[in-house]
Amino acid sequence: MDKLQPLISLIIPVYNAADTLSYTFDSVLNQSIGFENIQIILVDDSSTDQSPEICRRYAEQYHNVVALKTQSNSGTAGAPRNMGLDRATAPYLMFVDNDDALTQDACRILYNRIKGSDLDIVSGTCRESNPGVYKRGDFLYDIYDTHLHPAGIFEISTLNPGNHEAFFYNFWTKIYRRDIVERYHLRFAESLLWEDLYFLFLYLSVSKKGEAVHQDIYLYTTRSESLSRNNKEFYFTTIPQAILMGFNKAREMSSLSLFTRMLEYCNIIDNYTDLLIREKDLSNDELSRCLLAWRELLAYVYDNLISVHSAYSQIISRDMAQCDDNRVLYDFYALRDLSTQRNCQLDDIFNSRSWKLACRIQRVAAVLRPSNWRRIR
Repeated sequence: MDKLQPLISLIIPVYNAADTLSYTFDSVLNQSIGFENIQIILVDDSSTDQSPEICRRYAEQYHNVVALKTQSNSGTAGAPRNMGLDRATAPYLMFVDNDDALTQDACRILYNRIKGSDLDIVSGTCRESNPGVYKRGDFLYDIYDTHLHPAGIFEISTLNPGNHEAFFYNFWTKIYRRDIVERYHLRFAESLLWEDLYFLFLYLSVSKKGEAVHQDIYLYTTRSESLSRNNKEFYFTTIPQAILMGFNKAREMSSLSLFTRMLEYCNIIDNYTDLLIREKDLSNDELSRCLLAWRELLAYVYDNLISVHSAYSQIISRDMAQCDDNRVLYDFYALRDLSTQRNCQLDDIFNSRSWKLACRIQRVAAVLRPSNWRRIR
């Protein structure tokens, strides 16, 4: 049995998961494909609890479990997953977080589909769950909603949110080919958020054919202590860095056109700028740093004629005016407060005939523009 080649390498980044790791590991142990057919790679990100010891015990108990540990805490799951990729030996890859779980048939379903149909990627569906509780009525994407996740085989180049919205966002519900990952040396962005979608979008940009299946694969645990919830400045300053890295990596792989088109389809730039303008838990200094972090990305968007759809993003891409930073912050808060009071979308405010409001919006956007940009009429 020791000489068996695993069918799937399953990577689990671990951080302070002493209370939840057994829930995750047991879901892998009970896979119907056969536990012996899976290489489990546990990568502890310098936990401060008993997680390293738990990982070590699993590795001692099972020949197909590898326990690794980072030299220091990296802050996000990117570096641990990359360590796992470096040790993976199976032809196919899957990923699970240390407080989530796989459904019992997850590996078998995905492996049989990707292997049997000669595909580059296969995606199942994801449901929200508390540890040990499978709540059928509480989900991220309903498997019966064929608009969000229609079943079938398709060319990756035809993907768009109009027919496969869930395919773009559920990173964990998928199985990947390791030969594609190694051919393009695909790795996760490290010490940054958006590291999972960074990997997924780049992988899709060099893939040819995929499939969506209407079967539960992944049980997701809602995390109240996640970085995106508790460290808003880190969230809003690292995401633009990861997206920019994605553009650069896609150019290196000669897949920039498809990578860009997927970002446009998913309104990635629009969604995050909209979240930023509505975020109320940032101080003036934090907001200033967030706006500066977005400047380079939005400059790239403008210079490369990347499509944006929301009114706020359109203003950012068009307005070249200069203004005082303090004034920008004042107007930023004014716009956000107004959108909250009216309980309406930013597009609705933008379409207002109030010239004063329009000027305010333009001044908010101006800080995100380099000083040497020309004005477009």
